[in-house]
Amino acid sequence: AMTGDGGDELLGGYPRYWLSNLQMQTAGLVPDVASPQALSWLAARLPAVKGLPARAIRKVLTEYVWPQLRSVGMYGEFWNDEERSALLGGGDAMPTLLPSWRSDWLGRSFQGARHPVDRMLWLDSHTYLPGDLLVKMDIATMASSLEARSPLLDHKVMEFGASLPSGLKVRGREGKWLLKRAARGWVPDAVLDRPKMGFGVPVGELRGPLRAAMQEILSDPVAMAPLSLSKIEQALTEFLDGQADHSSRLWALLMLGNWRLNAERSE
Repeated sequence: AMTGDGGDELLGGYPRYWLSNLQMQTAGLVPDVASPQALSWLAARLPAVKGLPARAIRKVLTEYVWPQLRSVGMYGEFWNDEERSALLGGGDAMPTLLPSWRSDWLGRSFQGARHPVDRMLWLDSHTYLPGDLLVKMDIATMASSLEARSPLLDHKVMEFGASLPSGLKVRGREGKWLLKRAARGWVPDAVLDRPKMGFGVPVGELRGPLRAAMQEILSDPVAMAPLSLSKIEQALTEFLDGQADHSSRLWALLMLGNWRLNAERSE
């Protein structure tokens, strides 16, 4: 089977890459006055900001000044650094792990590209793509005895895409601009022009068919160790009472716990 893996990270397919012409110009004009370490510190704190003034500042920074914060910042969407430390019981043995990881990869992206969009593409091609998407595809296909190939990941295609100006990848809040123009007439317009469709998981079922299993696994100290059961219980209570939408967090914890329990049974 042929997959399209790599197309988004090669030619700007995700909405976080889509910048208006003005944003493309302003982001490209901002000099590199902030070090990767400073941006790493900022990226860790932006997801947690509250209040209108702080959110307005975050919008300006991530859309007009340093859009590359969008890619590295998405790793703090489930839990920011402070929440992560609390989830680990407040005794995070490696408090510098995530900051060092962000700083290191941001620094490499600065060396690998000049424009913020290209830095995002570089960053995601080296982290999100091999560490998440390709792993998911490999597990799914091997579990089904299916061989999958990703032609867009051919090194010559990747090198060609990396050499293109960012304006040929993202234009007027449209990603994969060049690929769509090349495919027009060969691929139906309904396919080329349809909205971006993510690979979602059924988090809505956490309040329905999966509720009992979720409550059982998330209260199991073996499944959740070494995480803080009190913090997990707090998130679970707020979710079930409708106080907050922790569905993505709880889904991740449910998958972790289910994997841990299956591993215990197989030993």
